[in-house]
Amino acid sequence: MRATSRNYLAQAFSSVIGLLLLAAPAAAEQRGYLAPRSAVTAAPGFDVVATPTRYPNLVCRATGPNDPLLKYQTHLKVHEAGEAWKLQGNANGVVVAILDTGVAYEYWSDESGSYALGTDLAGTAFLPGYDFVNDDAEPVDDNGHGTRMAGIIAAEAFNALGVAGVAPDCVLLPVKVLDQKALGSYSRIASGIIYATDHGARVINLSLTGPAHAAVLEAAVDYAAARGVVVVAAAGNSGSDDPTYPAAYANAIAVAATTESDKIASFSNSGAWLALAAPGVDVLTTGRGDGGGPPYVTTTGTSPATAFVSGAFALVLSAAPQLSGTAALAALQRSAKDIDTKGWDPNSGWGRVDVVAAFGASGVPLPASTTRPDRRRPRVRVTAPRRNVPVAGNVPVDVTASDNVGVAMVELLVDDVVVARDTASPFQFIWDSAGAAPGKHTLRARAADAAGNVRLSAPVRVQVPE
Repeated sequence: MRATSRNYLAQAFSSVIGLLLLAAPAAAEQRGYLAPRSAVTAAPGFDVVATPTRYPNLVCRATGPNDPLLKYQTHLKVHEAGEAWKLQGNANGVVVAILDTGVAYEYWSDESGSYALGTDLAGTAFLPGYDFVNDDAEPVDDNGHGTRMAGIIAAEAFNALGVAGVAPDCVLLPVKVLDQKALGSYSRIASGIIYATDHGARVINLSLTGPAHAAVLEAAVDYAAARGVVVVAAAGNSGSDDPTYPAAYANAIAVAATTESDKIASFSNSGAWLALAAPGVDVLTTGRGDGGGPPYVTTTGTSPATAFVSGAFALVLSAAPQLSGTAALAALQRSAKDIDTKGWDPNSGWGRVDVVAAFGASGVPLPASTTRPDRRRPRVRVTAPRRNVPVAGNVPVDVTASDNVGVAMVELLVDDVVVARDTASPFQFIWDSAGAAPGKHTLRARAADAAGNVRLSAPVRVQVPE
C-alpha cells in the first residue's frame, strides 16, 4: 500500500505538480553543540503494528523527570509542561505525523550514506513511514530539520538522558517530503498529508512554508481536517504579514513564535490567519547525533513553535481522545495566554499555548489523583543481524530489552508477523529464513512488561538472496 501512496493526487492535480516548492522556514534557525546554556553556539495490546492507536501513551508520572538537560529547555518551563505530565490521558497513544526532511528514527546505512539514530529518540515510539522524495519506505533524515522537530515533540523523558519532548510518549509517524536542502513540491507535501491521514495520524506537523496558494495543497489539508486530523503549520520567519501556505488555509492551524520573555518574536509572521503562538527561540532539542550534526542543538523559528503546538495537541487528545479536531483547537484557544492584544490578534492569534490550562477546558478531563500506576514502556532493540546484510538458513537474532520494573516477554516479528517469543533474558532467537521469499524482509522485536506496557523496536531490514 505504501509503495503506491506517492501518487495519491497526481492525476487529480497534475497541472500543478512540481511547479511550486515548500521549504522548512529555516532562515531564523540556529544550531550548535550543547554545552552549558551560555556556551550554546548558534543556534497494549500486542497488535500495535496493525492498530497503532493502541500504543500505551504516558503523559505523566508521579515523580519528576530526570532528564539532565531539562533545566535548559526553557520552552517547557514557560508552558509548565512538567505539570501537564501529571495529567494522564488514557492508554491510547496519539499518532503525530512529522512531514519534514525525514527523522533519524533508526540506525541506517546504504549506498547513499550512513545515518545514526537521533539523540534521545531510542525510546520514542515510531510507526513505519514513507519517503516521498526517494519513493521508498525509509524516511531517514539527510538534513536534520525533521529530527529537531521530532525531539521537540517526543524526545524520550524519564531516561536520565538529555532532553524531553512535549509529549514524550506519543507515537511518531515520519513522512519525508522535503529533500536534503529542505525543499519539496506542493504535490509531494499534499501526498504526504493524505498518506499520514490514511495511516492513523491524529496530528500532522508541518514545520514548513510556501509563498503561494495551490489547490493541490489546500485539498490535502481539507482532506485531513474532514477526517478529524489536526493540521498544524508554521506561520513563517520573514517578519511580514504576507500569508504563507499551508498555514493560511482555513483548515490549518497557523503558529507564530514567541521568545523566552513571552513576547512575539520579531521574525514571526502575522496575519488574519494566525491561530496560536508558542516558544520558538533557542529551543533545545535533539540532533542527528552522527556526522550530520551534534547530539543536541538549539533551533529558532516558527518551525519549533509549530512542533511544540503539535505536542500540546497530542497531550490534549491523549487525555480526551473523543474530542474532534475542532474541539481540541477550541480547548487550546480558550486556555491560551494573552501576550499581545486581549483576545485574538494578528500577531499571536488567540495567544501563547498554555498546556496546563488546556486541561479542564472543553471536555479535557482533570485527573482524580496524581498517583499513577506504572506506565513506562520497556526499551527494546534488535542488535543482530545488522541492517541490510544478506542472510540465509537459520539466522541468529539477538534482542536487548530493559524496563524500570522488568521485561515480562519479548516477541520476534518478521514482516510484522510474530514468529517467536521468549520470557527470559538473554533474548536470542533463531529465524529459519529458508521459507522466506527472496528479497528484503523486516525484523522487529516487541517487548512487554508485567503492567502491559509495550514497545516495538525500530526495524532491521535484511536481504534473503535468490
